[in-house]
Amino acid sequence: MQVQRATRGKALRINFGASIHRVVGLDVADAVFEPGTDEMRPQWRPRIELLLTELQKAPSVLRLSYVADVEEEALVNRRLDRLKRDISAAWQDMDCCYELVIEPEVFWRLGGPPGTSKEADR
Repeated sequence: MQVQRATRGKALRINFGASIHRVVGLDVADAVFEPGTDEMRPQWRPRIELLLTELQKAPSVLRLSYVADVEEEALVNRRLDRLKRDISAAWQDMDCCYELVIEPEVFWRLGGPPGTSKEADR
């Protein structure tokens, strides 16, 4: 690591390279799943194939976002875990050219799961 001090009136020349994978986002919510389960509804399953096709185009990070409302936190976590496992398994079966990184995240519409202090403050 090299440190250079920049002061007024002096020019610095710094050469460096940076690279980041593109980020592909998949947003899901309660309506994507069968009620009370972690099973995707049949009409949404073909979208996973489209997602995998898009991920093959260039090295990517998959940002898997769940927009939650009044679902139980445990159910939301099970759904994300299942979706992540299913996508990872399909990706491995394709034997593609890079390791897929999946970043799951939850956004609570009311600030937190039902019954938490964040949700109760609203």
